[in-house]
Amino acid sequence: MFRTKSPKRLVRIFLALVVLGGAFYGGYTYKNLKSQQEIGGLKEQIAEKEEQIKRLQATEELESIPKVVTPRYNLDNLKGYLISQEGNIIVEKPKIYQELVNSVAISGQARVFEAQLYARLKDQKGKILAKTLITVSVGAPEFGTYSKTLNFSQVAETQVGLLEVYTLSEKDGSETDTVAVPVVLLGR
Repeated sequence: MFRTKSPKRLVRIFLALVVLGGAFYGGYTYKNLKSQQEIGGLKEQIAEKEEQIKRLQATEELESIPKVVTPRYNLDNLKGYLISQEGNIIVEKPKIYQELVNSVAISGQARVFEAQLYARLKDQKGKILAKTLITVSVGAPEFGTYSKTLNFSQVAETQVGLLEVYTLSEKDGSETDTVAVPVVLLGR
């Protein structure tokens, strides 16, 4: 096809092809590396977004616990008991994230109207598993003690539940002084 008059010309053509081929190949490689870098950057962004989503989900889970939970540590010798925002109900047992199978011991102190407290246990979806009336040793204005065991059917899967201890308002009968204690309900 090509006729060359000298081997030097053949060498020049060969070198030209190598240089052109290398430039083409090098350009392709550069673009490919650039794409890989872009993909790596996108992967990092996706990983960051996934981490943000996990943090938001964890935050939403924590925010789903009612704001009336007020853990107070080493205040007035209460040793980390949970206290209602109004300060009238103190829950000593159960402890936060205590593991429960089919019953829960509820105890503490309260200053409530007609010496009556209520407790209910909810699963992670908010379904009430059990509820009870608790009689406090003394009615308001004094603090009295209370203790009661609440039995419930064991759940199928382990999950976080919520034990709520509250009283009813003497004015309108609405729930007040709620203390919500997150607990672990052990599955079968």
